[in-house]
Amino acid sequence: MSKQCPICSNSDVIFVQDEVHGGIKTNVFRCLDCDFDFLETWDNVEYVKSLYEGDKYVFGHNVSEDSNLQLKYDEYKIRYEWLKPYLDNSKTFLEIGCGDGKFLKMVRDDVSLAEGVELSPPQVEKLRAEGFTCYDVMVNEMEAPRQYDVVSMFAVLEHVPNVSEFLTSLKNYLHKDSQIFFEVPNLNDPLVSGVDIQEFRNFYYRPIHLYYFTPKSLEILLNQAGFECTLHTSQQASITNHFHWMHNRTGQPNANYMTSVHPPVNVFEKLPMAEILEKVDDYYRQLLEENMMGDLLAAQAKLI
Repeated sequence: MSKQCPICSNSDVIFVQDEVHGGIKTNVFRCLDCDFDFLETWDNVEYVKSLYEGDKYVFGHNVSEDSNLQLKYDEYKIRYEWLKPYLDNSKTFLEIGCGDGKFLKMVRDDVSLAEGVELSPPQVEKLRAEGFTCYDVMVNEMEAPRQYDVVSMFAVLEHVPNVSEFLTSLKNYLHKDSQIFFEVPNLNDPLVSGVDIQEFRNFYYRPIHLYYFTPKSLEILLNQAGFECTLHTSQQASITNHFHWMHNRTGQPNANYMTSVHPPVNVFEKLPMAEILEKVDDYYRQLLEENMMGDLLAAQAKLI
């Protein structure tokens, strides 16, 4: 365990809290120079691996496929639209942290080769049974099978121990024109950094998330590892979920929904509450994204 910043190795960090989601005792520190939070377990490789053994961690989607509720933010659609201009039938694609393969299946017909990396044994077994090549070790612990044209890491970079070493190893999987796409939680999320809700912070900091990036810290890390990048944020949670946290100290059953999806009634014909709330939510998301405060932080990168 270490209280040195994983990005700049600074030990002059400040203590944030000593507990993460589930009541697990783990210290969280903040490097003010990098604008970055991290768990003290970031360099404990064996501990991090133990979090994924057997069926301890199986990735699940935000909503079941048969739900009648509509997602306000469809992360898979957004990701696909982001990557689509870089996919064609001459390209090879690798998804690191591919979970149950939902995104691999979306892009399979757009590329010449689609492969995955996943540490969760049940999901590796499922993908291999469906005909995918899925590697079950961390990319820094195996020889790169090839240099891929497009690589994605959605909700993965915050999970890997020794992140700087990991990114150095990742370059073995890339050529000079490769495009790599990262997506991580954004520490500039207003529920973390804008309002004082300790219950949300206890929910937000998790034993499987070793790092909490801001646009500044992610750009520093990628530049330091030899990548140039462009950044943007997007907002997954609805404004009504934020209101739930601010007033009830807990979130909606699913943060991605608007509680106005199925309003009881419109009070007056000239006061369509559902429409009003949807427009307010759209405007709120727009403001957060324009100010790099959306709860998802994304980077598109290539080798310098």
